[in-house]
Amino acid sequence: MALEKELSVSDQGQVLQAFAKACNREIHVLAQHPNLLWQQLHNRLQWESKVVCRYLSNQFGQIDVSLESSWLHTRTPLFESKNLIRTLIGHKGMVHACVFSPNGQWVISASEDKTIKIWDLDFGQVKSTLTGHESVVEGCAISPDGRWIVSVSLDKTIRIWNAMTGREIKILYGHSDAIKACAISPDGFLAVSASSDRTLKIWEIPEGIERATLVGHTDRITGCAFSPSGQWIVSSSWDGTLRLWDINTGEVIHIMRSQGRYPWAMAKFTSCAFSPDERWILSGDLDNNLKLWDTHTGKEQATLCGHDSHITSCEVSPDAKWIVSTSGSSLSKNDKSIRVWDVALQIERCKLFGHTSFINDCAISPDGNFIASASSDGTLKLWNSNAKLGPTSPSGHLSWVTDLAISRDGSQIVSASDDSTLKIWDPETGHEKHSLAGHTSTVKACAISPDRKWIVSASYDKTLKIWDSTTGVERHTLNGHTDFVVDCSISADGSWILSVSWDKTIKIWDAETGIERRTLTGHTDKVNSCKISPDMTWCVSASNDKTLKIWDTRSGKELHCLRGHNNSVDRCVISPDGHLIVSHSYDDSIKVWDANSGRELANIKGITYLNHAMEISPDGRFLVSVYENFVLRINETKTGVEYLKFRGHTGPIHKCAWSPDGQYIVTISGDKSIRVWDITDGSEKANLPVLGSGGALVLHPYLPRLVSGDQGGHLYWVDMKGVDYGPIIVTAYKTEQGLFICCPACQQDHLINRGQLDCDLTCPTPGCSLHIKLKPFVVNIKVNRTSHAPATPLSESKRKTATVPAKPSSEPTRKAPLPTENSEINNLIERAQVGDARAQYTLGTRYDTGYGVPRDKDQAIQWYQKAADQGLGLAKNKLRALETRQNPSQPHSFSTMPPRFGRSQQPKPAVQNTGAGKRIPEDTLSKQAAALRSSGDLNGALKVLKEQEKILREKRDLQGLKTNLGMQIEIGKELLKSIDHQIQDKLRKSKKK
Repeated sequence: MALEKELSVSDQGQVLQAFAKACNREIHVLAQHPNLLWQQLHNRLQWESKVVCRYLSNQFGQIDVSLESSWLHTRTPLFESKNLIRTLIGHKGMVHACVFSPNGQWVISASEDKTIKIWDLDFGQVKSTLTGHESVVEGCAISPDGRWIVSVSLDKTIRIWNAMTGREIKILYGHSDAIKACAISPDGFLAVSASSDRTLKIWEIPEGIERATLVGHTDRITGCAFSPSGQWIVSSSWDGTLRLWDINTGEVIHIMRSQGRYPWAMAKFTSCAFSPDERWILSGDLDNNLKLWDTHTGKEQATLCGHDSHITSCEVSPDAKWIVSTSGSSLSKNDKSIRVWDVALQIERCKLFGHTSFINDCAISPDGNFIASASSDGTLKLWNSNAKLGPTSPSGHLSWVTDLAISRDGSQIVSASDDSTLKIWDPETGHEKHSLAGHTSTVKACAISPDRKWIVSASYDKTLKIWDSTTGVERHTLNGHTDFVVDCSISADGSWILSVSWDKTIKIWDAETGIERRTLTGHTDKVNSCKISPDMTWCVSASNDKTLKIWDTRSGKELHCLRGHNNSVDRCVISPDGHLIVSHSYDDSIKVWDANSGRELANIKGITYLNHAMEISPDGRFLVSVYENFVLRINETKTGVEYLKFRGHTGPIHKCAWSPDGQYIVTISGDKSIRVWDITDGSEKANLPVLGSGGALVLHPYLPRLVSGDQGGHLYWVDMKGVDYGPIIVTAYKTEQGLFICCPACQQDHLINRGQLDCDLTCPTPGCSLHIKLKPFVVNIKVNRTSHAPATPLSESKRKTATVPAKPSSEPTRKAPLPTENSEINNLIERAQVGDARAQYTLGTRYDTGYGVPRDKDQAIQWYQKAADQGLGLAKNKLRALETRQNPSQPHSFSTMPPRFGRSQQPKPAVQNTGAGKRIPEDTLSKQAAALRSSGDLNGALKVLKEQEKILREKRDLQGLKTNLGMQIEIGKELLKSIDHQIQDKLRKSKKK
C-alpha cells in the first residue's frame, strides 16, 4: 500500500523523517551489511512515535511474512541519544582526538592504530588515511585555511600533512618524550606542541622550524590552545597549574591553580580552551570538574560539576553560550557521556549517550550545529548540538558486563559488572528490577539458585555474597578467601556453593547459613575455574599450576590430579552425564579427560584465542571452541575429531552458547556483533551488529531468545525470529521413587520409564505441551537435599525413626507414609501448612497417585482445593478432572510427580527422639534446661542443652544455635566456679589438717 494512501501529509513527513534519521544512524552498518537493512531499521524505528510504529506494523508485518532468512529482533531500545546523527567506524583502535575542517564538511581523527583519518560527513566514509607515525597518534589539528594537518604522537614526533593529498610534508623532532597535544594559530603560520617532557614548543609551518621552547611546567603537559587573536597560548598540566604564555616573549603571564579533591593536593589539569572573545579560559581536571578562569586576572570564576570521572577534553561553542566536555573512566565507573553546559546559567543542558567506552576528545563545528566525539570504543560519532533534550541516562551498568545468569525457568536474569554491582532484570520487559550494591570491586561471576529465591556473586573484593532475588537484599557475606574470588557454582539441589580464588583454594559454603563448610587445598597457584558434577558427589577445579583437580565434595579429598597441560588452565566444563571433563589452557590446547579415572582421552590443538568461549552441547556429543583467532570449531567431545567450522567474525570471539535443542550456536565477538550459527550446515543464520564488544551471553532455557552484555555495560534482549527450536533436550534423574524429568517451561516433574530415554516426548501438563527430547543417560540424585551436601548426612537410623510433626485439626487427616518417604512428606506438609500452593498441589498429586502415601481421593481433593483457592491453575485443572473421573486410575508412566531436590524446601522442625518414642520439641528442652539450672543441677542442664544443640544444627537454626551456645557457656562458667569453690574448700581443709 502506498505511503500517501495510508497517512496524512503531516504524518507522511514524520514517517519519512524518522526513516531518514534511522538510515543515517545505521549507515556504518549498512555499508558493510546491506542485507541487514530491514532488521536494522526495524530495530530502530520500533521505538519512534505512534504514527511511525503504526506504519511499521502494517508494512513490516507484510514483509515479515515473506522473509526467508532469520533475523534478530531487539526487545530493548539502543542506548543512544536522539541527537546522534551518524557513527564513523574504521579505526582499529582507540580514537584519541578529532577536529572539524574549517568548512565543517569533514572531520580529522587520530587513533591508537598509528593513523590519521579524514572523514566525509555527508556519506560517513573515509576520504583518506594518513600513515607514517610509529606509535599512537595522540592529537591532531588543522590550519584555518584547511591546507595543513598537524599530528603528534607517542613516537615523539610532530608531522605535517597536506590535507588535500594526504602526503606527509615534514617530520619535526625536538621533544624528548611523548607528545600529548597540538594546536595551530589563527593565522595558520604557527603550531604549538605539548609534551610529557614538561615543555611546549612553537613551530613555524610549513618550514618546520622550531621557533621557541616554553619551559616552566614541572609535570607532563596535557593540553594547549592558541587564543583567537593569536597572541597567547594556554597550557594545562598535571603539575596542578594552567599557564598563560605570551607568544612574542615566551614569558608566563598568569599561573592558575585550584584546590584539588584533597587538602594537600592541587587539581591536575587535563585540558584547556579559550572563549571566542578571549575573556575567559575553560579547563578540565582529574577531579571531574570544569572551571572558568578570567583571562586578565587569572582568577577562577566558576566551577561546573557533574561528570562521574575525570575530564578528558573541553570545547567552547563559537557563540560562547555553551560548553562541551567529555569524561574518562575511573576504577569502577565509565562515564561514556558527552555533556553540554549552559555558560550563563552554569548548569548542564543535556547528556549525549551512545559510546560504549570513555571519550577522549570532542570538537564543535565552525557553525556550532554539530559536535564530534572520539572514543576508546574505536568510533567517532556526530551529534546534533541544537536538539533541546533534557538529561537522560541509559539503563545498564557503568562498566563492562562480566557475567550473566538466567534461572532454569527463564523468569529471572542477573548481570554482574566491573562497576561492583549486580542487577536483576525482568526478561519480558527488559526493565531493571533491582540493583544489588555491596561489593567493593569487580563482580566476576554470578549464579541463580535452582528455586530462584537467591543469587550468589563472586567478587575481586575477596568475598562472595548471597542475595534475596525477590527483594535484592543481601542475606550473607561469605568471608574466608584472601584473594580475588573469580568463579562460583551452585549445587544441583541448591544446598551448597562452590567457589575458587586466586588464594589457591576452593571453598564449599552452606547456601542457607553462609557458613564455610570445607576448604580444599592442594593447588600451588591461582585457581581460575570450578564446576560441580551433575550428581554433586565431586567437583573439578582449574589452576595456573597447569593442573586440574577432582575433589570428593563430601570428604574434601582429592580424587585425581589431571596433568598434561604445559601452561595455566583457565577454564573447565563437565559433560551433562558427568563422565567427561574438558579443559582449556594457555598452551593453546583443549583436553578431554575421563572424570572417573582422570585419564586424558583427547587433545585438541590449534586453539590460538579463547576467552570462556568453550561449551559442550546439551546432549554432550559436541564441543565448540575458538580456532585460529576468529574461527569457531566443533569437535566430537569423546574423540576430539573435528566436525565443523564456522567463519564470519572479524574480531575475537568472547563467548558462545548452545541453544537448548543443540541445533544452533550463538556467539558474541570483539567485532561488535552477535551471530547465530546453524550446526546442520555450518551457515550463519543471523547477524546483529551492536554498540560494543560483547563479554557475556546467556540463552533462554526453552525459547529462541538471548541476552548479551557489552563492554559499555549495556544489555541486549534479542528474539531470534525465524529460528525454530526442535525438541528441548532434558536430562532424566533418578530418585528413590523412580526416574523423573522436569519440564523447562512449566517446571513440573514427570515420572518416566527407562524405555522412554533417548526419545521425544510431549509435556502432559495442561497448557504446556513443550516438545522434549530425553538424553539417553540418567543422573543419580537422592531426594533428601542433605544427602549430597558437604555436611555430614543424616544417619539411616535417624531417618527411619523420624516421624511427621503434629498437624492442626483444620488440615486433612493424613495417613502414615512409607518409611522411606518420611523426610520428603514431612517437608511437603510443613510447606503446605504455611500456605505453599505448590506443596499443596504436590500433596494432592501424591494422594491422587498413591506415591509415598496410601491413595486417598478425599485427601487429594482437599489438598487440590487449597492450592486452587490460592489461584494455582494446575490444581483447578486437577479438580475438574477428578470431578469427571468416577474411578481413580493408577498412576501414568509420564505423570506429575513431587518436586525435585532444591525446590523451595523449608527446614524440618527440629525434634528429639526419646526412648519411649515421644517427640520433645526444642522449646521444651529449653524449659527443662532452665528448670534444672535453677534447681542447681548444672550438669543435667548442660546435657539437655547439648541435645538441643544437635537438633538446632540439623535444623541449621543459627539464631537458636547462638542462644543455645551462649547458655552453655554461662552454665560452663558456673560449673567452673563451683569446681573452683570445691577446690578452695579442699585446700583450706588440708591446710587445717
